[in-house]
Amino acid sequence: MKNNINFSSILPNNWFRFSTNLFVAFLNLLFFLLTIFFVTEIYSNKITGEEIMADKVNIIKGSDFYDVNISEKLFARYVKDFDGTPIIYPIYSSSNKLMTRSFPMEERNVVSRDHQHHRSFWFTHGKVNDTDFWLTDKNQKNIGKIVHKNFLKAEVSGGTTAIIVTENDWVSHNGEIICSDVRSFEFGVTGLGNRYIDFEVEVTAKIKKVTFYDTKEGTFGIRVADLLSIDEAKASAKKSEKNVSTISYIINADSKLDADAWGKRSAWVDYVGQFSDGEVAGIAILNHPSSFRYPTYWHVRTYGLFAANPFGERGFGVRKRQVENAGGNFELAKDKSFTLRYRIIFHNGDTKKAAIADEFKEYSHKKFGNL
Repeated sequence: MKNNINFSSILPNNWFRFSTNLFVAFLNLLFFLLTIFFVTEIYSNKITGEEIMADKVNIIKGSDFYDVNISEKLFARYVKDFDGTPIIYPIYSSSNKLMTRSFPMEERNVVSRDHQHHRSFWFTHGKVNDTDFWLTDKNQKNIGKIVHKNFLKAEVSGGTTAIIVTENDWVSHNGEIICSDVRSFEFGVTGLGNRYIDFEVEVTAKIKKVTFYDTKEGTFGIRVADLLSIDEAKASAKKSEKNVSTISYIINADSKLDADAWGKRSAWVDYVGQFSDGEVAGIAILNHPSSFRYPTYWHVRTYGLFAANPFGERGFGVRKRQVENAGGNFELAKDKSFTLRYRIIFHNGDTKKAAIADEFKEYSHKKFGNL
């Protein structure tokens, strides 16, 4: 027996449903493809002229500097030379506040004008052979300078970090190149949300004998913004007509506070203060365990100087004689080197909120290759 099917009675209705479903599926596919296209377009890296773009970080080249931006706002500027040495200035917090003192580069929010050789973020030393690279007083006859030689690298890496590598010469007061260095700077945001600069420097002797002498005047330095310094916080509180309690302190990994942290060895130190609008912020410097003479001594002062100094020992009054692998004089033969490594964290909130102890644990596991 044959089945008699009336196609003319069922085809139009089913065909309409089929066509409608097909059209809806096509629209969904089109919407999906357009979404993929726009997302890819928005987040893809773009290179335009002198600008190197990534998801959140970009580098822009200037005549004698590089700007590093995060989320299209300036984070830090690397300057080839200011008064005898390369520096980083300005440096901004995520809330767009200056984190280091603007003097002597310019005058913004300046309260203090002491120590003109404190240049925001710099690396020098007080006595190398017979030359002083720390001070800048041209009236003295033994002042040297660190001369930018080359940019070895300036690029965005991995989409979220910027890397600048430079080569520099240490020129003595009599014009002789006694050392050279290669400096690497990595800029970005940590997994815990803090802005950071990783600083690595390898210093190499270029003459027969180079001695880095035991002195407190060195070596890797930060001058915190006046508004963050302990002394300024105390002065502001004293001037205030209201009974205002301002958060301001220095603390190291061993819980040494304020002036007690000066001249001590520690894996890290955090300098915390409070801006005039009440925002608490700080700068922490972490010393990597692979760094020369880890843990370093700290030349950190309540007026705002914040320096890591592996050569200070007798200069800090710690010992009357040198101890092997501690601080004190250090001699380099020609072509021999030492390497220092630090992570500088620019954070919002106090030490606990910024999780500085956890940041150190993470940083201490970082592996390094050749500069």
